[in-house]
Amino acid sequence: MRHLLVITGESHWCHEQARIFLESRKEILWLTSSEQVAGAFPAGKARQFLGREFNAVVFDMHTGLDPDALGAIGGTIRDGGCLLLLAPPLASWSSFRDPWYARIDSWPPHEDDFPGHYLGYLQQLIVPGPGLHLVTPDVHQLPGIPEPPPASPRSTSDQLEAIAAIRHVATGHARRPLVITADRGRGKSAALGFAAAELLNTAQKRILLTAPSRSAVEPVFRHALETLPGAVMAREGLLEHVNGSLEFLPPDEVARRRPHADLLLVDEAAAIPAALLKKLLLAYNRIVFSTTVYGYEGTGRGFAIRFREILDQLRPQWRDLKLHEPIRWKPGDPLEAFIARALLLDAEPAGREQFATTAAAAIELVEVSQAELCQDPALLAQVFGLLVNAHYQTRPFDLRYMLDGRNMRILLARQRENIAGVLLSVSEGAFGDQLADEIISGKRRPQGNLAPQSLALHLQEKGFLECRYERILRIAVHPDLQRSGIGSRMLKWLGSKSDVDLLATSFGATAELLRFWKSCGFSEARMGLGRDAASGSHSLLMLHSLTGRGRILEQQAADRFHELLSLLLPARLRELESDLAADLMQLPGRNSTPLDGRARQRLHRFVSQGLPQDTILPELDALVRNCGSSGRLQRLSAVHRELLVALVLQKRGTRELVDLLPVDGKRELALLLRAAVGELLEVCEPSEGMISH
Repeated sequence: MRHLLVITGESHWCHEQARIFLESRKEILWLTSSEQVAGAFPAGKARQFLGREFNAVVFDMHTGLDPDALGAIGGTIRDGGCLLLLAPPLASWSSFRDPWYARIDSWPPHEDDFPGHYLGYLQQLIVPGPGLHLVTPDVHQLPGIPEPPPASPRSTSDQLEAIAAIRHVATGHARRPLVITADRGRGKSAALGFAAAELLNTAQKRILLTAPSRSAVEPVFRHALETLPGAVMAREGLLEHVNGSLEFLPPDEVARRRPHADLLLVDEAAAIPAALLKKLLLAYNRIVFSTTVYGYEGTGRGFAIRFREILDQLRPQWRDLKLHEPIRWKPGDPLEAFIARALLLDAEPAGREQFATTAAAAIELVEVSQAELCQDPALLAQVFGLLVNAHYQTRPFDLRYMLDGRNMRILLARQRENIAGVLLSVSEGAFGDQLADEIISGKRRPQGNLAPQSLALHLQEKGFLECRYERILRIAVHPDLQRSGIGSRMLKWLGSKSDVDLLATSFGATAELLRFWKSCGFSEARMGLGRDAASGSHSLLMLHSLTGRGRILEQQAADRFHELLSLLLPARLRELESDLAADLMQLPGRNSTPLDGRARQRLHRFVSQGLPQDTILPELDALVRNCGSSGRLQRLSAVHRELLVALVLQKRGTRELVDLLPVDGKRELALLLRAAVGELLEVCEPSEGMISH
């Protein structure tokens, strides 16, 4: 089994004890920012060691306890190995001035005044027993843990089955995707690398590999390189062989460009939104999805819930394969169990049966403190389990931020002990006059306060810094109670209980999320121009005013947003999804202005008499924009809306449109455009349906 050795005391003493324990051992990794250790790495670099194996890892808590790093490094320790946690005296953990707090501090700076709830929670888990050893200055007998035997490569039956299944996807019947799920340390990434090497060794193949980040798939490349004779890394992210290649591309680029591939491997799929996974599924007939069930990479449980329905609908012959047996350690490993408890990797929301007969009206809203969550481990696990289940990129960092973040509010929707919804928010803004001037001029950029600083710099308006905000970080509703009004109830409660000018939210924009926030009274304020590499989405900041001052600023931001939108759609946002673009164009309360008779006549003649496209472009532009602002553009069929948004608003060329739409060449595109304009006239100018020509 693997061991956890907790050495507590002053930093120098802890380091000395660790050196004594490790004196004759090899293959050791130190994670510390201390200058006491030559060749050590800061904890933030832990991810680069994914896929590696060590006899021992030293994690120096004195220089900061990064929960993401703890989650990443736990899987690198081989059976019989040891994780050494160097820490302050155990009784002082909740009051320890952890350097990690600097990552979540925000203006005004709080120096050393942080709650310490997470470390207090962790302290309760340090109970000596099988595999867990505690060494203190008072009781400093180091345990006699033998060094692990030399590592010997091995494959489990699960892993061999996965390799065979991947090979079958590449060579068998098309449109039969494979979904591989596993806990950490089950050899999932190695299986992808071994399978890719085997395929390239036997036939000409171009294999694409995608994941939320390139660093996440380094183990795949390493295992492929080690087992494929003649393979070379031509550059970072590209393995070449005489028979083909294995190349990494970000998921949004794969979905957008759809480059040719004989096989697409999607690793850590749980950390990629279901909408983007759906695009990949439709674009490639031979595809393997692989994901970690628990861990900082994302959650396989949420992935399964969101993506299973899509697979059942589009590829009913898909196969599900689970890897159970660990590669580097034995089942029931105490170190794996400790890390799972420490990071709540196995946290679950309430069971589906708990809400089988629950009416939304029976759900009560209650605000709880961070301390209350820590004092009730079952409640904490259920709350975090719901957040993990709802968001594709939840990680251990979020657990600690929820418990230790300043100005954090936690609102629960609950029925007795069962949690139906969670809302997390933080207070922002209220900058003083002098600091606001320095921020606007670019002289200062205080940490945190995303909404006021983003808006003030974007709009060059100091009032956005002086206002008070409550920014929603997360909102999650139990899957069995979604679309029952619980989310909007929580937002209304927050507005009624907050002494602020504006509610704010920022998220990866999709049409579905945009419609939810609009239905709750929020308006668009700013959109990021770059796409997130993992989600493929643009970030969108939205506001909802609660005071007169807030209303003025909300309107100012919305006006500027729509002013810029028409200019950005044919430029930086020219590949924005058509349904999202149509929703963004809508201006509540505005009706389209009917075109004059001459303009309508030209459009009808284009549809029925073959008038050239170039002659109706001004009229078509006016009609699409009018119908977009009034919300009628969403009434079009999906393919017609996509064509008109891409052609008129995003100014895409003919070749782009042919690639984008289900048409075979220019002639079919021209016919589709006439049909789209015909439907547009019916939807946006219904009274003109009786005009004779």
